[in-house]
Amino acid sequence: MKKHFLGLALAMLISFSGCSQAQPAETADITVSDPQPNVEISSPLAIQGSAVGTWFFEATFPVELVDANGTVIAQGLVQALSDWQTEELVPFEGTLEFTTDALAGELILRKDNPSGLPENDEEIRIPVRFSE
Repeated sequence: MKKHFLGLALAMLISFSGCSQAQPAETADITVSDPQPNVEISSPLAIQGSAVGTWFFEATFPVELVDANGTVIAQGLVQALSDWQTEELVPFEGTLEFTTDALAGELILRKDNPSGLPENDEEIRIPVRFSE
C-alpha cells in the first residue's frame, strides 16, 4: 500500500511540475502583474501592478528597460491610477516603446526618490526575453 501511495504521489508531482503558473514579481511594497518574470516581450510593453504610495512622487515613478549588458533600451514613467498619497497599495500602469536586437534583459522599476538619499532607494528587477 505504501509503495502504491508513493508511486501515485511521485506521478502527481511529475505531472504538475510542468504546470506551474508564473507568479508576479513582488516585494512587500510593490507587485508587478505584467510583465511576468522571464516572459517574451515586444514593443510597446504594457506595465501594470500596484505599489505603496511612498513609491510615487507626483503620482509617477521611473521604469527602465535594459539589455543583458545593462545598456538602457528605454526609459519612462508609470502612472498611479488612484490617489497615491497613501501608505496603501496603489494600482499603476505605463507603456514603454523600444527597439532592440538583444535577446534578454531586465525591466527595472525604481521607487521615486526626490531626496536623492541612497537609503531611500528601492527597485525591483524583472528578467525578460525580447521577441525576435
